[in-house]
Amino acid sequence: MHPDLPNRRRTHIRTALILTGALTAALSTIPPAQAQPYCTKPGDLNCNITQPGGTSGGGTSNGGGGTGTIPEPEDENLDENVLDLGPAEPPTEDLARTVRDSAGFPPVRVHTAPTARTYVKVRTGLWVDGFETVQTDPITLAGQTVQATATPRSVTWNLGETTITCNGPGRPNDTSCSYTYQRSSLRQPGRAYRITATVTWDVSWTCTGPGCDDTAGTLEPSTVPSEPVPLVVDEIQTNTRP
Repeated sequence: MHPDLPNRRRTHIRTALILTGALTAALSTIPPAQAQPYCTKPGDLNCNITQPGGTSGGGTSNGGGGTGTIPEPEDENLDENVLDLGPAEPPTEDLARTVRDSAGFPPVRVHTAPTARTYVKVRTGLWVDGFETVQTDPITLAGQTVQATATPRSVTWNLGETTITCNGPGRPNDTSCSYTYQRSSLRQPGRAYRITATVTWDVSWTCTGPGCDDTAGTLEPSTVPSEPVPLVVDEIQTNTRP
């Protein structure tokens, strides 16, 4: 080792300690910076615009010394400018359906001739009760007065062996609506056909008043079936002699 090396190191250390002490003494003589007052109104000069206790405390961008918070603005009422016009007027056609559904359609009753029992290859007369025009009471709503009329159009007969449609109700002792059976009802439940008649009505409506979409119109047809009625169909037995 070089004989002067320990002396050089001691000299460097003394120099560093002297410089450090001098720098510390110099810094302690610098007066602290005067804090600027906070702004109290727009236009103030030479004032600090940072809110006291805000989020910028601690000398960093995130802030650590501030404790106060600025409240968020309340949500605005987005509907305050919407004008409430009240409930919308129902379409006239929808109101007409409501009127039609309130109608008391007559019950459909089945009749046959012969009654309750007929025969293969014999023309059987068919007719119904309840084939009549129906008019509802007028109903007024939202400036619309609506009335419906149901007019019978046809009768659809389910005869067990087949189905037929007659354009009218049929009449007693008449063949304007009739059917001739080809097979007996012997193999049917209860040994009888269970027949039904369904009446179809055409429905129209009228409307008066300032709220009407139109003055008149039609709806889809309405149907009403009868209760099932048993009908026995026998075969006529013939005796032949030699």
